[in-house]
Amino acid sequence: MHPEGRLIAIQQQIHFAKWFADASGMEHQDVLDALCESGMRLFPDENEIAVDASNVLPAVNEMKEEQATAKLQVVPDWEH
Repeated sequence: MHPEGRLIAIQQQIHFAKWFADASGMEHQDVLDALCESGMRLFPDENEIAVDASNVLPAVNEMKEEQATAKLQVVPDWEH
């Protein structure tokens, strides 16, 4: 990796760690230390998977609630 690219990557990690720390009420350094110790990193969601996940999760939670109150039934065999 070129030194300029590494500096950009470092800046990106600091930036995302600051967002995460501010949102969770933590210190920025604590977030970066925890990431370092765990071998994880923060990165941009280029495919907007987080947006999709935030849109899908309410439906999944609703489905779980409905299934929790539904009675279990035997699923009939399905023939083509």
